[in-house]
Amino acid sequence: MGKIAPKSVLRYRPVDAATRTVPVVTSRRSRPKGKHFPHTTGGPPFVKDKHRRRIHWLVPAGLAMVGTVLLIWLVQVGWERGTRVMDDLKFGYPRTTHYDVVLGHDDSPQHPSHVIALNLRGNVQVIELPGGEASQARIYTGPQLVGEHVDLAPVQLEFVKRHGKPFPDMKITCNGIAVWFRNEQGRFVPQ
Repeated sequence: MGKIAPKSVLRYRPVDAATRTVPVVTSRRSRPKGKHFPHTTGGPPFVKDKHRRRIHWLVPAGLAMVGTVLLIWLVQVGWERGTRVMDDLKFGYPRTTHYDVVLGHDDSPQHPSHVIALNLRGNVQVIELPGGEASQARIYTGPQLVGEHVDLAPVQLEFVKRHGKPFPDMKITCNGIAVWFRNEQGRFVPQ
């Protein structure tokens, strides 16, 4: 006995009464799989994979965020190292600055006083050489710095004439701390 065709074939069956044979069609699942190359170029065709896995939108967004955080971190580290190198070139280590200024302490415009500001392991010291004479050196102690890497903070001095005095007062600025010294009777006195 022959195979019975599935019901889906009935609509394609010839309506002619003279035709007595019914074509037998096998289902797609039962057909043998074979390689089919419909083109004639000599190799397998480019087949687009219909079931390719798509990347979720959160993956590139997350990678972009991680990349941004990494970039910000690298810029911060580079900025810190660049600032440290610039301070090393400008102020040296330990951080030191030099000034020549007329203070009224046995000096004159021809022989100004030489002032050295020094940050020695967080201890700010100012050394004054009146008239450039090292034998009459005076040492003033500035603020004590506390914290991490305080030995790298440069010391800057500012000499300002205040309160109508003929000679300037000294302002010590280091690591965001400012201390004033009054110029009285040939020396500086802390305020």
